[in-house]
Amino acid sequence: MRNLLDFIGKHQYLIVLVLFVLVITVANDNSLVRRAAVRSEIRSLKGQIERLDREMTHDREMLEELSSDSMIIEHLARERYNMQKPDEDVFIEQK
Repeated sequence: MRNLLDFIGKHQYLIVLVLFVLVITVANDNSLVRRAAVRSEIRSLKGQIERLDREMTHDREMLEELSSDSMIIEHLARERYNMQKPDEDVFIEQK
């Protein structure tokens, strides 16, 4: 018991410093571990934002094309949804 008290007395600043570092890195709500996780999540979300912005731009361009040209609408209806006019026969090639 006496040896333990002597050790604590001699190294009290070191013990306080180690406890402080542990609190900062692990035990705190704003810990370094938590901050690293949040930064990683932010990077991921920024990537998603960029991807969704590109998709939105593409969709706006498609909407403008579709609203201005009826031939594009007919082409998409035939290719994507296999639609046909009542008096025509459609042959689908399998690749």
